[in-house]
Amino acid sequence: MSECSSPDIPERQDIIALCGSGDLDAVIDRFNTDEDFQKPTYLYFALIGAVKKQQIEIARFCLEHGARVDEEIACEAALVRSIPLFELFLEYGWDINSCPGGHGDTVLPYVANPSIVFHYPNQEDHLTYVYE
Repeated sequence: MSECSSPDIPERQDIIALCGSGDLDAVIDRFNTDEDFQKPTYLYFALIGAVKKQQIEIARFCLEHGARVDEEIACEAALVRSIPLFELFLEYGWDINSCPGGHGDTVLPYVANPSIVFHYPNQEDHLTYVYE
């Protein structure tokens, strides 16, 4: 799990819901009127919300304003099996061969094979794939 996902941000669920709604104008308005929304941690949660609901333009907005693609974001995109999101991530410098947790497994097999499920037994263990 990313270091960005652990801080207590009371508005976290609101940000995720707003960015998952697909209302780019509302996201831009919030960004322009709420200084907190411009902080990296808030943009991170905004990107998570956009990715979970496959809101490509909102994800692009977040990336344009400094959100980073890390292992958690890549895994969220894999869960929704969104090739357009991966293409967007590549535009913003994501390494297609990056490995969640640095253990040698990329998220791409999960996208290609819907029967694979991510499994994180605990933070010390390697990411493994479970075939259903």
